[in-house]
Amino acid sequence: MKTKKYFAMEDIYFNDQLLLKKGREVGIREYKFLKEKKLLHLVNSGRSYNEAIKQSKNFGNALTNNSNRFECMPNSNSNKIYYKNPYELGLNSSRKKFFNTIESQNKMISEKIPNIDFDLIKKSSDCIIEALLKSRELIWGTHISALANYIDWLYSHTINVTILSTTIGYKMNLSNNALENLIVSSLLHDIGNILIPKSILNKTGSLTEEEWKIIKQHPQIGYDMLLGTDLPAEVIIPVLQHHKRIDQSGYPEGKVAHISCASQIIAIADSFDSMTSTRPYRSAMSTSEALNDMKNKEGISYDKNLLQVFFSLIKF
Repeated sequence: MKTKKYFAMEDIYFNDQLLLKKGREVGIREYKFLKEKKLLHLVNSGRSYNEAIKQSKNFGNALTNNSNRFECMPNSNSNKIYYKNPYELGLNSSRKKFFNTIESQNKMISEKIPNIDFDLIKKSSDCIIEALLKSRELIWGTHISALANYIDWLYSHTINVTILSTTIGYKMNLSNNALENLIVSSLLHDIGNILIPKSILNKTGSLTEEEWKIIKQHPQIGYDMLLGTDLPAEVIIPVLQHHKRIDQSGYPEGKVAHISCASQIIAIADSFDSMTSTRPYRSAMSTSEALNDMKNKEGISYDKNLLQVFFSLIKF
């Protein structure tokens, strides 16, 4: 018997009949029916859809003093934030892999974007490491471990996106809670790809139309994977929406009433890193080519204000 509260994230129909209005709590009988019909991806646990969307709409306005940010471990001899060697922290191999990848990707980002605020990058990285340390005791931490051991370019991309998203969040002066949610969303944004065949993700040469259709399923797959966790809607929604654009293009297909701010931040970071990184099936764009492409889509694919925050970080 279910103990959590579940709410419809949209109007739910079955055989052209309306079962549940968006925002309505799902009863036990309705829950069992939705589970049987494989429609649980249309409900959200923990709070109503309207509550989640209301909070995500306020996400970008959640301002606070930076001094109260995460409790990173301070060095008593300096004002710098530091972390011990990962091998001293009792991390398993996948966490060590993420820890070490963060360090290497920091360097790669600074080489790719020479004008970026590296101090802010380092501060963001410290908070990402803290989130990874906390994940050892949480269910979603197992997904992180699986991702770290799946495909090398995929977890490097995940770290890059998380660093860039978190840095944008810092620049926006987001609240501690909003920033922490953004970090976890970023770490999990591509988790659905671990159920996409490696033969497709690592294919050299052009992908077929059918292969692209399979890859485009990863936001929905990742979202469905996380519904069974205790993660709040503010974390799970961006996993579903990070390829959705403000002009309603992108995927999953169909119109959405609201694309959360976190989703849009991750979309910017994801787009930039994807375009400037080599994939098995294509070569990378230059940094200037990628930035000009994004600039041309300002107000169309990407929110103008959020894109300007990103541009200000890299002095573009």
